[in-house]
Amino acid sequence: MIAANPRQSGLKYGIRGQELYAMQDATIFASYAQLAATYLGLASVWVGAFNEKEVKDILELPDEIRPVALLPIGYAAEEPDNRERKNLDEIIIKEI
Repeated sequence: MIAANPRQSGLKYGIRGQELYAMQDATIFASYAQLAATYLGLASVWVGAFNEKEVKDILELPDEIRPVALLPIGYAAEEPDNRERKNLDEIIIKEI
């Protein structure tokens, strides 16, 4: 489970730290954890749809800690099919 501490981020960066930076830090960490798992030959999946209160209750997290993502990591039972990707010009905005 990847979590954020908005209150702690807010101490240094104010409301922007609470509302944005804490979440950004947690999601950046989750992304790097996924990359590290892949490098080690493991598989992972980002789970963002979960009941935040239930996770907090199960893990007995303090009120100030906010679960951001669940990141199950293990050995894949199968190799996923390759899926078609969008072209870069479909996702990158070039106009300034």
